[in-house]
Amino acid sequence: MEETDIVLTAAQKYNMGIKIHSDQLETSGGSYLAARFNAISAEHLIMADDMSIQTIKKQGVIAVLLPNASFYLGMPYARARYMVECGIPIAIATDYNPGSSPTLNMQFIMKLAYIIYRLNPEEILNAVTINAACALNRGKEIGTIEIGKKADIVVWNSKSLHFLLYTLDNNLCNMVFKSGELVYSKSEV
Repeated sequence: MEETDIVLTAAQKYNMGIKIHSDQLETSGGSYLAARFNAISAEHLIMADDMSIQTIKKQGVIAVLLPNASFYLGMPYARARYMVECGIPIAIATDYNPGSSPTLNMQFIMKLAYIIYRLNPEEILNAVTINAACALNRGKEIGTIEIGKKADIVVWNSKSLHFLLYTLDNNLCNMVFKSGELVYSKSEV
């Protein structure tokens, strides 16, 4: 903790945005550091206890939950439903890495949030769009479809959000736009 405190103090001195990898394997105190240093977000939070969750809520820290790390490693899952009920903004991400989360499939991550976290489709949509953008300190430029924001859009071949999250075996991504430009179309594959 002492070394982390030194690093975060230096980061704060130079106005660097602080994000903290916290409480993945044990309740480590990282949530308290996230709150103390006004971190933009705290990632994982699998083992965050009630006091840790209340601390990040009080400081407005975004909880970035990474369900595939738990799935792949056979670990417990973060208490997403409890965090949402406490009023904590949550984001959901892949945590893509070869050691504990080898997937870039965001549709699969969203399905884990639906099945394991018991989040409703609207909560999941917020978690992977505007809340995720805010966790990157980019909520003013991406994360919603608004005039003046970059048009980073995924078009799903689905009749509803419920169906998108219900099906387990298909990739329903139909088109992807990056900064308003079509970069993927299923019909062109």
